[in-house]
Amino acid sequence: MFKDVCVALAVLAVLYALAYYRPPELEALADPTDTRYNPRPEWYFLFLFQALKFFPGHLEAVAAIILPGLGVLLLAAVPLLDRGPKRHPFDRPIWTALGLASIAGFAALTWAGMASP
Repeated sequence: MFKDVCVALAVLAVLYALAYYRPPELEALADPTDTRYNPRPEWYFLFLFQALKFFPGHLEAVAAIILPGLGVLLLAAVPLLDRGPKRHPFDRPIWTALGLASIAGFAALTWAGMASP
């Protein structure tokens, strides 16, 4: 437990140092007369921002609520679904491939969200 506390304190110290010495960059104040401003979400929501573009207006709930909800349920169900005795990722190719495909999908949607106008 002592090692865990030490690592947690080290992580908090690094986060504190980053917040103190590298504060977040703020944009200029909002100008309601400027129509050139392109509002975009933060990087960790860009995949969802891009996924909404694939669903028309009446299906936005599918991309915004149902698909992420199913993803969270699947993630919570993985310990119940994968009951094999082996723990190495190469010994569980289906679950490893599913995880890598999910990461690749999130990365592709995030990249497309950054590149889209």
